Amino acid sequence: MSFIWWIVIGVALTIGGIKLYSWTKEKDYKMKWYEIALLLVGLFLVVFNIEVYVGSIAELERQAATMSLVVMGLPGLVLIGAAFGSINRNLKGPEVKQEVQA
Repeated sequence: MSFIWWIVIGVALTIGGIKLYSWTKEKDYKMKWYEIALLLVGLFLVVFNIEVYVGSIAELERQAATMSLVVMGLPGLVLIGAAFGSINRNLKGPEVKQEVQA
């Protein structure tokens, strides 16, 4: 991949990180260590998958490109989804059921 695309990906990830940070500050939420770890590992897998996919397509290895999407891309998206699900669940807080007094 050319150098300019890595700059574009870096800028997009930086803007996304700043938006996530400002969103958690707006909601007054401190991210847990495992949520940060899930996001970082998921982002690493997705970015690495983009490089492998583009390289495989450039070398005319379509089967390797497709397998990289399944083996690295899908787990990366699942990890990112799990991190955002955990953040959303913790933002809502515990559900408190009120007892009805008769």
